[in-house]
Amino acid sequence: MLAVYTARSRPSEPAGGAAQQAPASVDGAAASSKDAGPSRPHWNTEENPNWHAGVSLRPMDRDIIAALESGTVARKDMTDVFPDRPYKVRFAGSATTETFAYVLIDMNRDDKWDEKWDLTEPGSIKRTVFHDPDALGEQIMFTLVQGRWQPH
Repeated sequence: MLAVYTARSRPSEPAGGAAQQAPASVDGAAASSKDAGPSRPHWNTEENPNWHAGVSLRPMDRDIIAALESGTVARKDMTDVFPDRPYKVRFAGSATTETFAYVLIDMNRDDKWDEKWDLTEPGSIKRTVFHDPDALGEQIMFTLVQGRWQPH
């Protein structure tokens, strides 16, 4: 069984600080018994002005993260989260418990997945681009750090 992790919602976060992370199981049970229901995921998308490494988030990335964090993704919409966009985004997970393991992206709707985001580690997004044009068509992996994609 694959464990899917999300992060706690941020009731109050200190300015400039990161939210405290807590894993949730596949069924959405929160790590603390005082929480009443599934916790919404959250990732640090604010760029640190002193951190210049990596690649800035694209508008598409921000839209995907906002949809993941919203808690309003309906099951029927998970296979095409943005039907009016030139790209296709699919969420793999549970809309009911707001836990998602993966995001798949087809950049031009040609029925071939171009990117896969792995959300299984709490507070982390690992993005795999299968044929990155900036890497001569090779596969490249990025991790979201300080609001930027860090290649490795």
